[in-house]
Amino acid sequence: MNRNRMKNKATILSNITFFRFVAALWIVVYHFGLKVTAIHDNHLSNSIFKNGFQAVSFFYVLSGFIMAYIYYTVSLENKFNVWKYLKARFARIYPAYFFAFALSLLVYSYWGNKLNFINVLSELFCLTTWRIDGMSSYYNYPDWSISVEFFFYLCFPIVIKWGVKLNSTILSLITFILWIITQLYYNSIPVHYQKTLEYFPLLHLSSFILGVYGGIIYFKFSEQILSVSKWKVAVLTFTIFCVLYLFQFFTNTKENVGFYSPLFLLLIILLVTDKYYLARFFSTRIADFLGDISYSLYIFQYPVYLFSKIISDKINFNVDSVTFFMAYLAALVAISVLTYTFIEKPFRKFILQTKRI
Repeated sequence: MNRNRMKNKATILSNITFFRFVAALWIVVYHFGLKVTAIHDNHLSNSIFKNGFQAVSFFYVLSGFIMAYIYYTVSLENKFNVWKYLKARFARIYPAYFFAFALSLLVYSYWGNKLNFINVLSELFCLTTWRIDGMSSYYNYPDWSISVEFFFYLCFPIVIKWGVKLNSTILSLITFILWIITQLYYNSIPVHYQKTLEYFPLLHLSSFILGVYGGIIYFKFSEQILSVSKWKVAVLTFTIFCVLYLFQFFTNTKENVGFYSPLFLLLIILLVTDKYYLARFFSTRIADFLGDISYSLYIFQYPVYLFSKIISDKINFNVDSVTFFMAYLAALVAISVLTYTFIEKPFRKFILQTKRI
């Protein structure tokens, strides 16, 4: 049974891994591709990429789902080691985070901008979004989501502890009620408060918990879920998408704080339950590797863009051109490969092997 479970886990991770790369790329195009005139002026590409911010909520749900799947058994057996868990989370996110942050500071110094000591400390320790001041981050813009994720990591030991104790019906009710409360609260406050709070971790917590408890429920009923026709799951996913989209369209609901998170959970379940169609393609080494570099792709997107802009300014190159953006993407992917190979992997290994940090 353990062997089958490990094999199933490997299949699940390989099915999901490549979509981490797709989601990260979607965010990159949302941040910088829409500045390209050809992309912005094209109705189809503009419609697709202007919603790239939704991929952040996808990452939150996916993060909760994977962490629940990894830590469910040890939590159930009361063997959850908080120290080892936090050490593993630190090793996973911080090395690349620190180097990307340092590069961003270099660019700001190069431009002659003065650095604020408090802001530097806040971002250095992943605490930027914990300050309710409407700022996402000060120097490396995309790392605001890592600050939110860091908050989730601290909450996870409590969330998983309750998750293994409660029955599936209660877990489902908790996730649904938290999601509803979050959407009602965010959409009921004035617009200027929405701008202030949209990066605050508590307003994204429901997406993470939805992923965690969704992962637990999947783990408990994986055999029953795997027996369900994939077409039924696909139809259910598409139906939920239509319902949410139409509701958002007619009510003008803001979707900034995980409005589509239930859809993302269904999409993740659809991906992990496939053993034939998607698995044949996404379990390849290339797909796995692209998924592996997705974090570097995400966290280095801004400093690489800043350096690309500095170079383009020196040679009088149009930063709003397709050529510039494609060159930037190629450079970002290449640097992500290097940072994953020479920063993420070795530093993670070093931290995990170190008895004390």
